[in-house]
Amino acid sequence: MVGRQPLRMDSSSCSGAAVDDSPRARVLQTGGLGGRGRPAAANAARERSRVQTLRNAFLELQRTLPSVPPDTKLSKLDVLILATTYIAHLTRTLQEEGYLHPVKRHFEPSGRFIFLTNQ
Repeated sequence: MVGRQPLRMDSSSCSGAAVDDSPRARVLQTGGLGGRGRPAAANAARERSRVQTLRNAFLELQRTLPSVPPDTKLSKLDVLILATTYIAHLTRTLQEEGYLHPVKRHFEPSGRFIFLTNQ
């Protein structure tokens, strides 16, 4: 195999056990990247915080959906699908009523900016 270092026999041991000198084995033996980096507890705490923040964001998004009862359990994918469907519905409704976003109001269909003058 390419990139794999051969195992060598440990001469200090009578058992003749194989010793792995690969970089991956050294990382595993030292418990990390040579003592550099964050301790495992700090990494775990940061990951728990990240997951909790993401979970709260999805719960908040689900609460804003008008067609979903508050006690309904949905997957993250279901929440995203319902949210994009609702946004598309709102966009169609606004377009049917002739609403044009203030930023888009100043552009021609070709994409050129229209300079407005006070009349």
